[in-house]
Amino acid sequence: MTYDNPVFQDYHIPGVSHIRATDALDIVRNGLAFLVDVREDEELALGKPMITAGYYHCPLSRFMQAKEQLPEQGTLIFMCAHGIRSIQVAAWFRQQGREDVLNLDGGFAAV
Repeated sequence: MTYDNPVFQDYHIPGVSHIRATDALDIVRNGLAFLVDVREDEELALGKPMITAGYYHCPLSRFMQAKEQLPEQGTLIFMCAHGIRSIQVAAWFRQQGREDVLNLDGGFAAV
C-alpha cells in the first residue's frame, strides 16, 4: 500500500513514504487514516476528494495555526495539488517525531 519512492511525482524527500490515491481514499473511508489537504482555499475550486469523514482542509499558508486541529492519533496522509507541498509538510511532522505520516503521491492531480 505504501512505498518509498514516488511513482506519479518527481519530488521525493528521504524518509517520507508515499501512498497511491486509491489506497489512501480506501483507508480514509474505512476510518484507518485522515486525509489532510494543504491546498489553499482558491485551489478547492478544482474539487475535493469524495470523502465525508476523515478529511481536513488545512491550507499551508495557515498551517502553523491550524495544525492543532489535526488528530494526535492515527495516520495522517497529506495532499496538495501535485504532492510537492504535502511531502514537505509530512517531512516536517516526521522531524517533530510523528512517524505515522504519508504523502499522497501525485497530490489531487492523482485523485
